Amino acid sequence: MKFMLCFISTILMVAMVCNGEPYEPMIPYSFGYSTADGMSRTESGHGDVVTGSYSYTDANGDIRQVKYIADSNGFRPEGDISVDRKTASAAAALAALAPKAPIPAAPVHQSWSHHSAPIIQQHAAPIPAPYRSFNSFEQQKFAPAPAAWNTYSASAPVAFGQPVSYQVETPTHKIWVKY
Repeated sequence: MKFMLCFISTILMVAMVCNGEPYEPMIPYSFGYSTADGMSRTESGHGDVVTGSYSYTDANGDIRQVKYIADSNGFRPEGDISVDRKTASAAAALAALAPKAPIPAAPVHQSWSHHSAPIIQQHAAPIPAPYRSFNSFEQQKFAPAPAAWNTYSASAPVAFGQPVSYQVETPTHKIWVKY
């Protein structure tokens, strides 16, 4: 009986999920705006394809215009997407003033036809370097702490169990806390 109830409830849940709202493709849209300082944008979309353009005035006062397409192949801009002319000419002038690296001379190959040393040499077995310590700390001497003498007497015992409350005020909130 329990198995039958679980089976029926599972079937009903699957049926409710499957009977959800049908898939609606993206609704076509289109919008655009422009401002007094030279900025503008237009965009339209239909399904998975979005096309549009935008323009703005850059720091040098030039109007930059870009058209784009975004679809399954990605975002593809076209137009003024490179460095502006004034910035490029300033960068080229600075690059011309930069120091140039010297060109290295071609390596000269020397012929080693006569060897006075034997080709195979025997090396001594490696020996680890000795451990050296360079700190100059002296051994610290420890002594027991001096005995503490009471300079005050014990107070009367505190009675617990009484409610404690306080209030905190901030510019925007008041908080009351009660223990």
